[in-house]
Amino acid sequence: HTLADTICSSTFVSTFRKINRRLWALYGAGEISQQALRTTRFKLILQELGIKRDEVAARLADDYIQLC
Repeated sequence: HTLADTICSSTFVSTFRKINRRLWALYGAGEISQQALRTTRFKLILQELGIKRDEVAARLADDYIQLC
């Protein structure tokens, strides 16, 4: 199974936006580092979606930084 087979893209995007907004607020307040934002963003998203695969979260984080 792929991630796309597991969850709906609109669910992923809405979860991404919610968690990303929260992490950026923490970063802006000086409560987390840029590195923490980068490394935890997809881990938290996947956890909220019921997926506990740290290696997938790490790969998504790396791909996101490369593409965006």
